[in-house]
Amino acid sequence: MERKSVGIFILNKKKEVLLQLRDNKEGIDYPGYWGIIGGEINNGESDLDAIKREIKEEINIIIQKIKFISKLNIKRSNLTLKDTEISIFKGETDMPISEIIIKEGQKIKFFNLNEINNPKIISILKDYILKNKKSIFD
Repeated sequence: MERKSVGIFILNKKKEVLLQLRDNKEGIDYPGYWGIIGGEINNGESDLDAIKREIKEEINIIIQKIKFISKLNIKRSNLTLKDTEISIFKGETDMPISEIIIKEGQKIKFFNLNEINNPKIISILKDYILKNKKSIFD
């Protein structure tokens, strides 16, 4: 059975994207890798409501101009526990990273487009960013 999830590219004024270093524990997809804020959609929850909830649960900041970009389908592999369909959004913040309190994950960092080749960024995410950079960064 396919899992339904959401994720968001949060951009700052410098057009850098906020990534979260995922916890390094068993039972989660891509432990110890950089990924975007997001998670599973609850029963009866819209994609937009789910991404707002995930932002609140993980970093508790207000995101401006949340916009749907597309769907991303990930097939089960040695790093992914289930087939997953992710609704991808983008949004903006002008909050300095020093003021963002993380509630999930090990840490957060803003990455510019040149830093996306970091080997610890989830490869599927890297590919998505490079293929969709215009819709993410514009």
